[in-house]
Amino acid sequence: MKYMGSKRAMLQNGLGKLLVAESEGKTRVVDLFCGGASVAWYAAQKLPIPVHAIDLQNYAVVMARSVIGRAQKVNHSVTWKAWKERAVEIRCEDHAWKYSLSLDTRPPNTATWRKRALQLVEETERPALPIWTAYAGHYFSPSQSLTLDALLKSLPSK
Repeated sequence: MKYMGSKRAMLQNGLGKLLVAESEGKTRVVDLFCGGASVAWYAAQKLPIPVHAIDLQNYAVVMARSVIGRAQKVNHSVTWKAWKERAVEIRCEDHAWKYSLSLDTRPPNTATWRKRALQLVEETERPALPIWTAYAGHYFSPSQSLTLDALLKSLPSK
């Protein structure tokens, strides 16, 4: 089916029934150009056969794998708690954290804040911290940048 966009609504309006009917007697479902994996996800939940999701874009493959490759329910609150705790540890170990936080808790006028934020970033160059390096003092405050980098660094692998 040639279609650009989300197929979630279509799955509730006939496409889902068609998919189930057409899969009768088949050994697998292949979702070519899976995108957000709506069709693959639907098929994985409704059908007792393997589902394969294929796309050229890596993001789509990762997205599809996260929903159709899962063998058990994810307890998001446990996952988030452990992830957040590790990120907070990493962030607090950074010697720039306290100064970054002080910029946010007692902000001077915007021009002075920006000058101090950019000075902090310049003085504490960190190529291993991509958000800090690219956005601290511009789009994010230094404390937000350190937090985002800590979240990236501690991202759960499972």
